[in-house]
Amino acid sequence: MPWKSGHRVKCAAAASSDEFDVTYAEFAFEAEDFATFTKRMKACSVSELRKACRLFKLSDKGSKLEMISRLHAHACTEHARGAAKRTVPTPDQERVLRRVEQLTNEGDMQGVAAMESACKEVADAVRPFMPFAAAATYCALGNALHSLGDNAKAVEYHKLDLAIEKEKGDRNAEAAACGNLGIVYESMGEYEQAMDYHTLCLTIAKEKADLEVQGKAYSNLGNVYRELGEISKAIECHTHDLAIKKELGNRAGEGSAYGNLGIAYDWQQDYTKALECHTQQLAIAKERGDRAREGRAYRNFGNVYNSLGDQSKAIEYHLQDLAIVTELGDRKQQGKCYLNLGSVYDSLGEFDKAIEYYMQCLSIVKEAGDRKGIGSVYLNLGYLYTQKKEYLLAIAYSEADYEISKTLGIEHSQARAAMGVGLALVLLIKADRQKAVAAGSPPSPRPPPGTPVLDVTLPTTDMLGSLSEDSVLILKSSLYSGFI
Repeated sequence: MPWKSGHRVKCAAAASSDEFDVTYAEFAFEAEDFATFTKRMKACSVSELRKACRLFKLSDKGSKLEMISRLHAHACTEHARGAAKRTVPTPDQERVLRRVEQLTNEGDMQGVAAMESACKEVADAVRPFMPFAAAATYCALGNALHSLGDNAKAVEYHKLDLAIEKEKGDRNAEAAACGNLGIVYESMGEYEQAMDYHTLCLTIAKEKADLEVQGKAYSNLGNVYRELGEISKAIECHTHDLAIKKELGNRAGEGSAYGNLGIAYDWQQDYTKALECHTQQLAIAKERGDRAREGRAYRNFGNVYNSLGDQSKAIEYHLQDLAIVTELGDRKQQGKCYLNLGSVYDSLGEFDKAIEYYMQCLSIVKEAGDRKGIGSVYLNLGYLYTQKKEYLLAIAYSEADYEISKTLGIEHSQARAAMGVGLALVLLIKADRQKAVAAGSPPSPRPPPGTPVLDVTLPTTDMLGSLSEDSVLILKSSLYSGFI
């Protein structure tokens, strides 16, 4: 049909309008402007519409309008199906997926975390047709946020990863997701949940006869048992891991297993075996020219010698570790070295030197946005200032650690921080009482016998209003027990 001016105007309106209008579509159909007709119908194929038009061979306007309406309903349904069956990401989605993969491969956890919103949006969108890419993105987000101390969100993303692996029936990937969840729960101090996930990981690995994953599961279980104080079980798990690494000929893994065994023996106060294991760890690292693992071995030696009370050797090994991580430009490990050196000088009573190292560590963890690391430094500073009898500073740092631990959902760290606040307050009030007695003033009365702990009245002190509930309860318990 030849073009008419009215057709051309109305077809232009049809092409630009967001709303379907059957009249515009009808004019487009009559003008054989199938491109506009297709746009109005939201159909996917011009050829399909041409075929439909040939089949109907309609002449009267009413029949044409009916046919157009039927085609419109069909096209909308097909469009919805097409979106659901999409198998290729959009260019923008593909760019996000490639970027997060690149950052993950580079180990740039901050970079991945900075893209969290975009990554989640894309992963959610591509999940129906690209489950592998969605799972990998959720996993990357979980690892990145865990490395920055945001464990609650890390759990959320690793559970999304796990759900996809279960849907796909990929048992190997399911085991890996369980392992990641176990590691995060361990960081949160939720050891029972950590144990459950690591045990599930081990079960799947045994089912698949995957020795490598079995070794990782044994290693992670060993770390959880150590945190629970079940050192014999920890040693048993790390021994299984070591045997597997030897069987696989994995020398790097063998060195790590020796390191974990050494740490467990250190906790068991079997320092001879601990030093033997770390000697093996160091020898393997040097054999492979692995400077990073060599540094870790020196760090472990430093911790053992600090436990033995040989602080001069401890400092020597921690400085060797610091030299290596500085050479490698590993800021995260530098922070750990400064924390370890601060702890050694703290145990020597060289508080100014300890504070210097703690502050260097604090600068690095703040730079990295590592809230868990920040809390660890505050914890150490709180106990240091308690030893220095600078109780107000001790309370301030311990309370800051408490708030971070509460935000991150790390219950055992909350309890430890509350203990720090309570101890500093107890000692502060006790010192004030001693001063009052020395000056001839009567001390404040202790609670009568049988008074419930929650009903104990605290001394009037300006700082009490800002205390956490846990810290107040500890302070009340101290008053109740007659400690102060």
